[in-house]
Amino acid sequence: MIFSAQYNVEHWSLTGEYARRPIKNEGFSTEFDSEILGESYYMQGIYRLDPHWELVLRYDVSYFDVDNREADGSFAKDWTLGVRYNFTPSLMVRAEYHNVYGTLFLFPQDNPDTSATETQWHLGALLLSYRF
Repeated sequence: MIFSAQYNVEHWSLTGEYARRPIKNEGFSTEFDSEILGESYYMQGIYRLDPHWELVLRYDVSYFDVDNREADGSFAKDWTLGVRYNFTPSLMVRAEYHNVYGTLFLFPQDNPDTSATETQWHLGALLLSYRF
């Protein structure tokens, strides 16, 4: 179940979304059978400086299990600050900085020793995109 809303004016876009995700695992074994309810929401603001440049600020919260919100590895709270430049209607570049509290977004394949992960971490991202 997802609720979302967006408000757009000439230079601003404000977007918010709330989601609840039931997850049910069954038929594997009693050890792995489970039923949980995940939850997430975000608020995002975009300011368009001109047709080429835009700034974004976003706050995002995700819980893997609403009954165990602050357990290790089951939540993330993320502040994002970004900038986007549109070279053409088909080509854009975007840079983002994320300040994250929680480890939900850290995949165990990349972080096999979960005791060594930091709860507070930072991420920089750069994207070049071509649309055709």
